[in-house]
Amino acid sequence: MTAHAEVAQVWPRDGRIRIVGEVVSAEPWAEAPWRLRLSSRERRKARPAIWRRALGKVRGLAGRDSGGNPADFTIPIAMDGARFEADIPLSALMCPGPLRWEHWDLHLVASVNGERRSLRVGKYDDDMPGKKHIVTFPMQTMTKPFRLSIRPYFTDGDNLSIRCHHNDKSDKGAT
Repeated sequence: MTAHAEVAQVWPRDGRIRIVGEVVSAEPWAEAPWRLRLSSRERRKARPAIWRRALGKVRGLAGRDSGGNPADFTIPIAMDGARFEADIPLSALMCPGPLRWEHWDLHLVASVNGERRSLRVGKYDDDMPGKKHIVTFPMQTMTKPFRLSIRPYFTDGDNLSIRCHHNDKSDKGAT
């Protein structure tokens, strides 16, 4: 079995997205100091590669880049053995200069003795492939400093991601 971060529960409510799961088949990494990395597909495509590398070094020191439009950032998670719990505040997804649509991919990341490991977060160990067309999570809407609709979802490969939709005042009823 391939090492991964298996999702057990997703709770989008109260201005947060709580994710509970387990690190699977990642020995000797199972009890490493993991963090949750959120990576924007759209922002990553919009920046030149040299800029991403330089900014990655800065973010590594600060946890998240202080520039206006981070392509990815990490947040701490709680670990109990191989079990993890992540709590993502929706405000962390509200970057200045929002894109109309934005998709954040989720990975658990760790570094031990200079070696780095990244595990995609998703729900794979069940008998229900194709969750993208089966499972729907509630949408939350932030209104300040701008209107942003946020919803977790499963991708075609049963990975967990977060979709954000920027709604300006001219988007009457858009979701």
